[in-house]
Amino acid sequence: MKTTTWIGLRRGSYLITEELGGGPFSTTYKGVEDDTGNSIIYKVAARAEEVELPGKAANSTVSLMQFTGSWGAVAPDTAALLLAQAQRLQSAQDKSWLKVRQCQDSAAVTFFSADFFQGKTLRSMLAEGLDSLLPLVECLKALNRLSKQEGFKYHGDLKPDNILVASDNSILLIDPGHFDDLRSVHGNTAPMVVTTPAYYPGLLPNDLLAMGIILHETLTGYNPFAERRSLDEIENARLSDELRQRILMNEMTGNFFYSSLATLLPPSRVNPAITASLESIILKGLGVKFQPDGTLDCQPGYGNFLAFAAALMNFIEGL
Repeated sequence: MKTTTWIGLRRGSYLITEELGGGPFSTTYKGVEDDTGNSIIYKVAARAEEVELPGKAANSTVSLMQFTGSWGAVAPDTAALLLAQAQRLQSAQDKSWLKVRQCQDSAAVTFFSADFFQGKTLRSMLAEGLDSLLPLVECLKALNRLSKQEGFKYHGDLKPDNILVASDNSILLIDPGHFDDLRSVHGNTAPMVVTTPAYYPGLLPNDLLAMGIILHETLTGYNPFAERRSLDEIENARLSDELRQRILMNEMTGNFFYSSLATLLPPSRVNPAITASLESIILKGLGVKFQPDGTLDCQPGYGNFLAFAAALMNFIEGL
């Protein structure tokens, strides 16, 4: 449980005025400069005693380590996680990628400062009623640009909470995930996954699938991977042999996040306003399709971000 706050503190000429958000491993604050009124953000690692291990819930950020036949929740060294995140943010340069200004790591506190972005989270816009798919197109275009940079590997935690949207539909990607070696609170270093399984159900850094899930959620109002369950718990699942085998292979490794795909309904059944052409884009973004008899089957997804963006833009321009 968090017991400290930066609100009211000063960092140089900046006064910390409000908390912008937080998760199990860090908290983000807004600072305002005395003379200019300019804003900056500070992301502060949680202290070890403040970390609340989030378990293995699908719809929250988790930290997982793979053991023999299972995935277990582990507490990361939050300072090491924050520094790794800052390093990844500094490894690529793009207007849509959070720009880190400064990092500080000490026994007392670990944080980084970054440029402030005036906008809303995609999550809040969905709650208000998103009236355009352009922010998702901009996000895909940004990921395409970033993917061509040598230092960029993946975002790894794309979700509506981590996409900021300005009034002109420009976007900023924040809070990347982690799929690499990381030190735990116990001091040992091992491969660790820090992400939100509802958007990365394969527990792999698949940003294309995450964008497909976000598109589905945007248009239907729900995330098909939001619940963690086994295939045995899902009644009347009509799956092709290939898709069933894919789900069972994930379960054999202890990953039950992907299994909820078996509950997927045709998007147009959930939202009758979804046209056949838009439904085909949604399903391709998820890498699946429905056979004429209603069986859910695999299909190749979009090969890259630009192809996904082009499909969405073609739909938008055809309206």
